[in-house]
Amino acid sequence: MQRSFFHCKAVFGPGATIQSITTSFESRTVVISTIPDDQTQGTLIALLEPFGRLSSIALTRDAEAATARATFFTVAEASAAVRGLAGSGMQLKMDLKAVESGEATLRSTKVKVAWFAPRRIGWAHYGKIADAKGNAERLNGSTFNGYKLEAKFQIPSIHQTRSFSVEIKGLPMNTTDFHLRKFCGIQCKSVMLKEAAYDRQSSILDVEEQLKQFGTLDSFDVLPEDKQKSKITAFAQFVSPDDAAKAVEQLQKKPQSFLNRSPMWLELIHAVKYNIPYPLFVVIKPSLEEEKEHHPNCKLKFYDRNAAGETLDIVCTRLFSGDPKSLGQLKDKVECLLDGKKLMDGNGKIAWDDFFTTEEGKQYLAEFSDAHISCDSRKREIHVYGTVVESVIDTLRRKCQSLKSAPNIISLDRAMMSRLIKGGFETMQERFGRGNVTLDLAKRALMVKKSVDIDQVQMTLATLDHGDGEQAGGDACPVCWCEITNPITLECGHSYCKECLQHMLLTTDSASPSLRCVKEVDGHSCNEYVDVGIIRKLLSPEQETHLLEVAFLAYIHARPEEFRYCPTPDCQVVYRPANEGTVLVCPSCWGKICAFCHVQFHEGLACKEHRENMEGGYEAFQRWKTEHGAKECPSCKAVIEKNGGCNHMTCARCHIHICWVCMKTFKEDDQSGGVYSHLRKEHGSIS
Repeated sequence: MQRSFFHCKAVFGPGATIQSITTSFESRTVVISTIPDDQTQGTLIALLEPFGRLSSIALTRDAEAATARATFFTVAEASAAVRGLAGSGMQLKMDLKAVESGEATLRSTKVKVAWFAPRRIGWAHYGKIADAKGNAERLNGSTFNGYKLEAKFQIPSIHQTRSFSVEIKGLPMNTTDFHLRKFCGIQCKSVMLKEAAYDRQSSILDVEEQLKQFGTLDSFDVLPEDKQKSKITAFAQFVSPDDAAKAVEQLQKKPQSFLNRSPMWLELIHAVKYNIPYPLFVVIKPSLEEEKEHHPNCKLKFYDRNAAGETLDIVCTRLFSGDPKSLGQLKDKVECLLDGKKLMDGNGKIAWDDFFTTEEGKQYLAEFSDAHISCDSRKREIHVYGTVVESVIDTLRRKCQSLKSAPNIISLDRAMMSRLIKGGFETMQERFGRGNVTLDLAKRALMVKKSVDIDQVQMTLATLDHGDGEQAGGDACPVCWCEITNPITLECGHSYCKECLQHMLLTTDSASPSLRCVKEVDGHSCNEYVDVGIIRKLLSPEQETHLLEVAFLAYIHARPEEFRYCPTPDCQVVYRPANEGTVLVCPSCWGKICAFCHVQFHEGLACKEHRENMEGGYEAFQRWKTEHGAKECPSCKAVIEKNGGCNHMTCARCHIHICWVCMKTFKEDDQSGGVYSHLRKEHGSIS
């Protein structure tokens, strides 16, 4: 069964287990390294063909190593080869669809081009040197019909005794003899005008045509005429950065025949655009203005109103610079502002509760009128913006602590379990809120959050419709322990009440969904997967999609070394990490992603330079970890702090079992005796 989530194609097997995931960045090509010397192109083909149809393969060797690129007919076949040859001694990885690789030097496709605007030259003639020099001084820097002029007295020749000239540059194209003579003063005897070598419109067409000689243009935009400026300015957007760079290299300051041998000036322009929601923009605008002052080599412009002067829901904010390094530094600063202050608990870990995704939780966050709060349910993070960030963070942190406190547990007998599964649990959720009461099938208990009145819950349980919850003979349902009604039999042979199995599928743990048979056999759960056909039979299309999405997200969250989210807030795209310098273009938000640093691409900065910019916060966090004895989960790198108990730890994110002494990990189905056996054997005790 195949479904698409977060721009990925996921293939599901029995029990809604993930068989494979293909991100939107992956190609059909596998890159192979650490190839032994005895491997040839022929032996590689024989090794790869069992996994699918090969389109091509190329093996290259140099003095140090050999690498190969093998292209399959489908992404699924390439992925199967990567999985199937894991542990073969050779390293295989999917080839990512990257924008570029190498040091993160920005390669722009936008070129700023300028050339002299067409102007006429005129000469005014005077009978006396004093009149000519006086008017030259008066006319120089003056404006004529809005155009700024340049006037200069012409040194007379030895034979020039009756007429003395002033040269006037910058005259508009529509200048006439009559108006120029009048402008030059009463002493002016006559004027002469020279026709311009080209006009504005023809020069624009000629410049655009000249640029097209270097490559395809996406756009060519000319700024409106500015009478106070001597040059026309335009922006050319090339399709290829190579074409843009070549145009700048070959045309910069080169005389052009169609411009009467005057030059063009070209410059690569690096630009970044952000679309910021207006409520957030209002909060961070003062800080944006401050950063603008601190980066004189860059331009920062925002467009928060339309032509009618009305505020826009989304504010387009642009950063420009001819210097990619300066732009990269400003971009880091702006993105820190856009990231806000992340809500963390007192131990340096992300503070979160699913309460914030409920209607009640959304209303709670909306009541903070003195700050802007962003709740990212995808990443399970809250970001706070504004001038009162710390006080809001403290309030939210206390709220999380109260929500996270251990729930009250109500043990359920067979009859009550049956009543809850057959309609009663829905009644409880409607009364107390879906996030406040949960049914734990494994513990056969009702979990009630501390914020809920436990007496009211007990009273509501007592009022649920009573039914015959006694076992009438034969096998009992593994969920409700009662006689099976409307039986559904799994492939393993164990039967369930239809309603019970349906409830079990719908209430699977979102952090670690596992659709397995829970029937006890010889003191252990059967643990066979529930077949996909039964899942489809019991659930509606909407319920099935929700269940598969939960399984997909749990798989992604448990494998942070394999999958990451696009760093743009609320962007629903997943990608695989890649080597330093690899840049991806998100197919949803069109933002650039550094697939090594896992941030929006740090324009003009190498990965190392970006990390150095961020180093202050990193070093502070490392000090906190050392002071508090915190360690990273060996599997998913989540930070864990131990505050008591034995040396068996379970990661809250990926659910791997960990020996706190040596940090060895154990899976749930480990057959070696697990973490406790390891602790006793290797470290003498479990504490």
